[in-house]
Amino acid sequence: MKKVDYNIEFGHIFVNEKFCSRQRDSSKIAKKFIEQLNRKKKTYSTTILIDDYQPSYSYLDLCSFLESVKKLGIAPGYIVYESQLHSLANKLLSLINKKNITEEKVEIKVKSNKDTLLLNHRNMSSLSLKDDYFAKINDYIETPVLIAAWYLLRLGIFQKQGIVKETKYTKKVPFVGENLLTIIPKQYKPIDTAAKKILECTKYKNCLKRMTETYF
Repeated sequence: MKKVDYNIEFGHIFVNEKFCSRQRDSSKIAKKFIEQLNRKKKTYSTTILIDDYQPSYSYLDLCSFLESVKKLGIAPGYIVYESQLHSLANKLLSLINKKNITEEKVEIKVKSNKDTLLLNHRNMSSLSLKDDYFAKINDYIETPVLIAAWYLLRLGIFQKQGIVKETKYTKKVPFVGENLLTIIPKQYKPIDTAAKKILECTKYKNCLKRMTETYF
């Protein structure tokens, strides 16, 4: 499998949002990192994860959003919708070594003030986007499991056709990175931390050494 040196995630946005300071700040940080990679003659791909899993409605104009990012001097090469990670998240759940986590951490919805894992949560308190969409899904997957699967997709450990969508803004380069850089608002750090704890409970825990995060 062909890989770039870094898969860079930036500009995370929800489908019920419009381009704002969070995406602007993230893009500026990504641009500076890319300038460093260019000086070192390192290769990279750029990707944006779009959250269409949690919001109850959508008004994101994708074309307008991508154009706003591009105007900041960084071209978004790939996009992925978070809902498309569901099957990979289910696969990850089946690979978790239950011996590495305590029984009470399995299938419990994590509270923000508790140091627990977000795994399968069968009793949803709300639906996302469309009721008939969730009627086709056996289990609601909590966000950190999706993000853990997202990391494995970016590293090429998990693969599934049709999830990663290429944009028109960059020349064709491999999506998968030998290393990851994730640029996200600090408010999402607890989710990122939980995702890493999930990976620690799998045979893929060594991949954590290849992941770097920048919180702003």
